[in-house]
Amino acid sequence: MRRIPIRLQPSPGEALDSWIIAYAARLRAPVADLAGALGLDPGFVRQPARHVALGDRLGDAIPLVASSGLLPTEVTSLWQPLARYARVTRQRFRKFELGRGARVLAWSRFCPACLDDNGGRWPAAWRLPWWVACPVHETLLVSGCPACGGHQRSRPIHRDFESRTMTTCSIPRTGASGRGDHTCGQSLVTSPCPGPACPEVLAIQAGLRAVLDHAASDEAVASDVDHVADLLTVATVGGFCAGCFSDAGLGDTAAISTVLVKAERMLEDSTGRPFVDLATADVRRRPPPLPRGWVVASPKLVSRVLCIRDPSLRPADRLRWRTTTVGTRPSAEEGLRCELGRWIPQALWSDWSIRLRPREGLDPYLFRRVAAACLLLPGATATLERLVSGFMAEAPSRHEISHVLGRVRASGHSTAIIRALTQLADHIRTLGSPIDYERRRQIGEQVPLLDEQAWGRICRAAGTPSGGPLKLKGARQWIWEQVPSDQTPGWGSITSTVSFFGCRHWPESYSTPRHARSSMTTGAARSQWCGLPRLTGSTWRGFQDPIPRVSTPRRSAASSAESFQWAGLPTTWARPKSMSASSFAGIRHRFGPVR
Repeated sequence: MRRIPIRLQPSPGEALDSWIIAYAARLRAPVADLAGALGLDPGFVRQPARHVALGDRLGDAIPLVASSGLLPTEVTSLWQPLARYARVTRQRFRKFELGRGARVLAWSRFCPACLDDNGGRWPAAWRLPWWVACPVHETLLVSGCPACGGHQRSRPIHRDFESRTMTTCSIPRTGASGRGDHTCGQSLVTSPCPGPACPEVLAIQAGLRAVLDHAASDEAVASDVDHVADLLTVATVGGFCAGCFSDAGLGDTAAISTVLVKAERMLEDSTGRPFVDLATADVRRRPPPLPRGWVVASPKLVSRVLCIRDPSLRPADRLRWRTTTVGTRPSAEEGLRCELGRWIPQALWSDWSIRLRPREGLDPYLFRRVAAACLLLPGATATLERLVSGFMAEAPSRHEISHVLGRVRASGHSTAIIRALTQLADHIRTLGSPIDYERRRQIGEQVPLLDEQAWGRICRAAGTPSGGPLKLKGARQWIWEQVPSDQTPGWGSITSTVSFFGCRHWPESYSTPRHARSSMTTGAARSQWCGLPRLTGSTWRGFQDPIPRVSTPRRSAASSAESFQWAGLPTTWARPKSMSASSFAGIRHRFGPVR
């Protein structure tokens, strides 16, 4: 491309359509002729000015850079910031009516004083619906011609070639026809301003300046668009926008300024009574976790709203939306049983169950099964029945799930119970579990771990009584707990003198791996075999009475204390305060093996 001898430098923040019209006026040439000299497609300048400002159908910018003599960054800064903002808002608001307050306008507001100062250069920010004030002159922007009331920079620009069209109204007069100049021609620099700009709205615009900053990152632009979404959400839910973002209302910059200031004040005081009343305005007997009016809000605002609405929600919704911890929207990609099934047993770990189960009105084993199923809920969109189907051998029914969750809700520690389950589920989702329960279940289905005859032979060889069904059940549970989680099944014999249930001999086919023997001698690695996920720094708020540490030498009670210590929890939580060590041990063995 041949370089044009006269170069026109863009003004800061100028839109592409403004620069093309100003360049044509500087060269005293029609816009269509200038487009050919710049290497632009003739159809590009025949589009409405909004599409030109967004760079739609622009194609390759290399000819434009070569012919204009500008730097590539100077050329791309004319449309890329506005185009990026339009793309982000389109993805964010989709077809929501709320997005009218954020999408790029089909026309442009203007500041008469700025047009007089810079000779008719139009910044891209004037096309933003929420940009209602001039930060230089601190006055509200004008939305239309003072004579005809027409919106500026909405028509195709290929006919605008005279310098006066940069500061005069280019809207055709009513009833005009023919090929002559039939524009209104009213001077825009003499338009009266709606009034002075409020300092608060100027501060809002200054905080959102990254949206049209060519050097800003995509994360910064997305963050500013989040704030715009929050302002529009609060204004809409609060009902004080009063049609400000309709076609007719967008021209009233004073009303939009008032709405933005009210919304910003409410967002700054998100713990105040007005915001709490707004977030709980639709709370009924069974309120939804997040009303439809808040779906466009940013994750930060959604978390605030969910936290406020948490006490009135059902336990399943509190788990699904994580309202007791971070408060996030569930997504279809999370909570799938194929991802979590290998890390979750079919019944919650007995140590956790003793801590979490409400004291009255619940069968312990039923609570364990429902609590394990609830670990699939955080972040999931599917129903709990669908999540547990095919995953649990004894899947709880809908009635059982409702019964258990109803008891949890009625208990005095429902928030603490749901918070603990949510934190546990998120921990497993992030880091996995020490035990591969899917592999353990496969081994249980394929390998007879211990039958009654084998147990009798073991006891006879060790010279100890078999002890009946209870002792056999304890032996089977011990085998389940020794099934390795991440080791290859290289079985070996036990040569140490460690006895279990009085036995000094163990069949070679039922021995633990060699690596397990060495690992279990160190406390740091014992968490790999205790069956509890390692939770460091977990908070257990909402439970009463510190629990004394178990000092009994009994294996079951001692392993409970060690398990909580390995899990990153205080060892004083080893057993309930009112429960003896022997009772605690009996409960753990009565619960049966963890599968």
